Amino acid sequence: MDRSSLFLNRTAVVANDKPFFKVVVHDRHTLVGAVLRCRRLDSARDTGIRLFLPSPSLPPTGSKLSVIVYIHSGGFIIFRVASSPFHGLCSRLAAALPTVVLSVDYHLSPGHRLPAAFEDSLDALFWLRAHTLGASAEGNLPFPLIECVDFSRCFLMGDSAGATIAFHASLRVATIQDSVAPLSITGLVLD
Repeated sequence: MDRSSLFLNRTAVVANDKPFFKVVVHDRHTLVGAVLRCRRLDSARDTGIRLFLPSPSLPPTGSKLSVIVYIHSGGFIIFRVASSPFHGLCSRLAAALPTVVLSVDYHLSPGHRLPAAFEDSLDALFWLRAHTLGASAEGNLPFPLIECVDFSRCFLMGDSAGATIAFHASLRVATIQDSVAPLSITGLVLD
């Protein structure tokens, strides 16, 4: 466990031999029932996401969940998806609504200047699009997303700097709509 790190919010992130992470959370913000998976989007660019599922089982037959792509705040320079307030918010959203929440871990400044964060949000949308086509075979999910997610009900959500990134992502998606189909952005939630 030489590659482990412990954050102030008591969240331990332990690197596995696989290209994603096992996350052990011990804080008051996580709701029982929200299932967490971390994914590496692009190894070359070192981008990733956290996927929050409302439960480890499929939703009732005939119903599908909406999906929220959440982009955290932090002035483009601080915080990650593992930061306690954002991790807690995504867990609560997934469990309470219920919905699938995809939290984007974007590149931070000053090491990665804009538009790097905008491109990271598009990477997350293309990852989600691969699931709409059944082209992505994830080994660590409790069920295939194509069986439980209504990809025509996708919302981009962000607060502060995350709202700026979500807004720019929505503008980019509007110009390349055919490239992300059948994924459809239904709405924006900006704070």
